[in-house]
Amino acid sequence: KPKLDALTSRNFTLDVEPIMRGTVASETVVTGFAPTVVRGYGLVVGLHGNGSRLMPADVRAHILREMTRRGVGNPTMNMPEISPEKLLDTEDCAVVIVEGVIPPGAPKGTAFDVRVFAVPGSGTTSLEGGRLWTTDLRPGPLVTGNRQARILAESAGDVFINPFVEPNATRKDTVNRLSGRILNGGAVKSDMLLRLRMATTSHARAETIQSAINSMFPREPGQRDETARGRSGDAIDIAVPPSYHDRPEDFVNLVQHTPMLVEAPEQTAMYVRRALLATPGMAEAASWRWRSIGKKAVPMFQDLYAYPEEQVRLAALVAGANLNDPLTVQPLLAMAASPTAVGASGLGDPKNRLTAIELLSHMGMNPAIDLGLRPLLDDPDVDVRLAAFDALERRMDPLVSTLTIDDKFDLMMVPSSKPMIYIAQTGRPKIVVFGEIRLADSMTFQAWSNRLMMKADPGAVSWADANSGLTKG
Repeated sequence: KPKLDALTSRNFTLDVEPIMRGTVASETVVTGFAPTVVRGYGLVVGLHGNGSRLMPADVRAHILREMTRRGVGNPTMNMPEISPEKLLDTEDCAVVIVEGVIPPGAPKGTAFDVRVFAVPGSGTTSLEGGRLWTTDLRPGPLVTGNRQARILAESAGDVFINPFVEPNATRKDTVNRLSGRILNGGAVKSDMLLRLRMATTSHARAETIQSAINSMFPREPGQRDETARGRSGDAIDIAVPPSYHDRPEDFVNLVQHTPMLVEAPEQTAMYVRRALLATPGMAEAASWRWRSIGKKAVPMFQDLYAYPEEQVRLAALVAGANLNDPLTVQPLLAMAASPTAVGASGLGDPKNRLTAIELLSHMGMNPAIDLGLRPLLDDPDVDVRLAAFDALERRMDPLVSTLTIDDKFDLMMVPSSKPMIYIAQTGRPKIVVFGEIRLADSMTFQAWSNRLMMKADPGAVSWADANSGLTKG
């Protein structure tokens, strides 16, 4: 074993596969890459008598402090002139618990959904139509006073009550009106930095890794600092670049598979190729390694797009598609086709079909991709139909028509021979109608066993099919 000098010390030992030697992952581990649950007590207003003045004493004191801090009762701050005490004594507001999950590595301003529910035992009867005032969200247990953790995010917005009910409920009103959601109602207040811990404390090695990461991920417009910033000989802070804000998992994988020595990328790509052919079980690692090297690696594995061994073929296609190689389009469209169209080649496996559609959705402008995905809107497999829609929407295909309703949700129409309604309740709310569906006036909807049921008055013109899929995102 190499002897450590006076400026280095072993922190822990890493055992990596041969294909990962010389990468960032062979010298470091990532910390901070986990979703963070945040909570807080908040106030929902505008409940028109459906709220409650009942709440624990410590929670009341906490809410009063927050209301005063935010200027409630101060007319100079455009807030209600009613005092915080009088407002809490009305039944037009309710104290609630607000809960959300911050994505790993989320930068400042990242939006996320939050759940809002009435404080147990408060006497609140409904949160419907209410609006959450700005609420601080913190990690850890829900406490008040000096025991609170630091603020990581805040939340505010209109509370959305899920209108769908279950038919086996026994109460007359089967909608849960004490719990709701605010779509994209949370916002991260500061960057959630990731950190690389060095297996061996060494300023020289840390500088080499920092340089390699910044070479692969140079500072982008709107990015405040370098992607990698060395803290010491045993830690490097990592900021997710703007282009990866919606896919931090990909960014972390690319960082871990980045070669520490960026010279001779073609030789490195060939080394990865030989290692993969010798050990096909290393397909995922090989694919990430090619992606981390970049476009110079593509010529080294293009011929593997038609390789007979599935793991090898998929590794090459995944890497090529993410590097936007147009030669991957036709093999991926064949993989996405129905099993009967593919025959005995094995490319029609359901998991592989969805993988192919997802890869195509992120590739650059290419009419062949859009034309190849459109027929999948008629596929017998509902998951394939939904994946095709998501891909065409992401690619802004004109086949998907969108109508924004009162700036609250989007109504989308998609041509299909398989009528279906898809409802998304995360992020931007939307209702997607597949095919021609005629809806009657005065119609009610129910979600039951993942199917859509519609009921209208006798004699009304309607279209209904108990087998039509209802997917709630």
